[in-house]
Amino acid sequence: MKRAEESFSPFFTGLILSLILIIVTISCTNQVFFENKIDVRSRMVYDQLQNYLQECMSFQQVDCYCPYVTLPSFPKEDVIQLITAADGVYLDLTKKETNKRLLSKKINDKPLCSYGYSDDTKPTQWKVSPLSEYDLFTSPYYRLPLDTHYFMAYIAPDGRLCQATTFLDFTADQTPILSEAYSSRLPTCAQKRDYPNQLMSIFFNHRYTPNTGDPERVLTIGKDLISSLQQSFSSSSLVSTSRVSPFMRGLPIALPFTLPSADYTRLTDTLPAKLTTFSKNLNPPLADKLLILSPLVSYSTATTQDIVTLYYLQDSSQSKLFAEALEQSLRSLSGKVYLHNQQLQDTPEHAVYKLDFTLNLKPLNLEQAAQQGLFLAQPTLEQSHPLFYKERLQIPAVFIDFTDNTNTFTLLDNHLPAFAEALALGFQRYLQQLPKSSPPNDQPVDLFPKS
Repeated sequence: MKRAEESFSPFFTGLILSLILIIVTISCTNQVFFENKIDVRSRMVYDQLQNYLQECMSFQQVDCYCPYVTLPSFPKEDVIQLITAADGVYLDLTKKETNKRLLSKKINDKPLCSYGYSDDTKPTQWKVSPLSEYDLFTSPYYRLPLDTHYFMAYIAPDGRLCQATTFLDFTADQTPILSEAYSSRLPTCAQKRDYPNQLMSIFFNHRYTPNTGDPERVLTIGKDLISSLQQSFSSSSLVSTSRVSPFMRGLPIALPFTLPSADYTRLTDTLPAKLTTFSKNLNPPLADKLLILSPLVSYSTATTQDIVTLYYLQDSSQSKLFAEALEQSLRSLSGKVYLHNQQLQDTPEHAVYKLDFTLNLKPLNLEQAAQQGLFLAQPTLEQSHPLFYKERLQIPAVFIDFTDNTNTFTLLDNHLPAFAEALALGFQRYLQQLPKSSPPNDQPVDLFPKS
């Protein structure tokens, strides 16, 4: 008798085929899932940049820029791009190896462009250039800090969205500051919208005197204060700054980086150079175009309380008006609890962040101002910068001293953004008090009147 041939029943055959199909389906699903999975860091950068660009475009202004956005690093496997398509500009997030698009959002109806210049000595030759696409920092940037990138948008006169190039300068300690070529000649898009007839420049003069405490601490906090002020004011004014910096030794010249060390016995002050730039670029009267806010940071054990003093030139009505507007905003901070720019509840555990300071508003005559080192009152200004000397009483200028009593909780270390924001609000209050520009009253003349 023959042995019967072994065979699978239809049921088992179908079961095996079903299992194979399930395995293949799961495998394909997993492959698709992992190919389309978006790293949370990439998504955060994408969303941050998308919101920045959309807000910039929402101002509906042209020939202006939006202050730069700081972007953290994201995985090098991902690429964020501004892409010019047939119908406009898209912001895409793609996988580098597979070129698979994970996210895409239309930003503008017009093609992308680039705005900048190649010759640093001739910033007036900036121009708009066509650009097909721009890869955004697919690997760590070569500047310090290595985990931070910067992007800034410029809206061209024809409404195109431009990537702004050569827009940041870096100090010796690698702190980014907005390029003077932008801040001295272009308004922000927010400023063009909110203050179309009052495009004012504000000049932050970083003052320093040797008797203000430990140089390293004073200069570091002063530099951070200027940066906070620049960031808070940049949406509503043209911003320029002067800085006092130590000589930096051991600057990096090649990879790997060697961190520079500061020599606080040798200081550089950019004030004379900045005044010369203003004198060349701003036509009189300066009072119609320029405000000055000059902060001085000092640490003292001679006083029992933190003190903030606003000085103005007593014979200058505009300086007084500017100082009073800033004083009103600063008073709103006193007695409140702030950590950076966030207000906290007044509880015992937050006592270290409470702002408890005396606020003074003081006029100075020119002789007193000269003794305090305020540059607008210096007699030598008449020879070096006659335009500033001639208009010193018409330029709205406030000199603000922050005296931090080191015997108590710190005045500035955790409060720089809060102070900067309050001063920016005071600046806006000052602008609102200025007379509004009116349209010209000239009427067209009919050269051929009817008889």
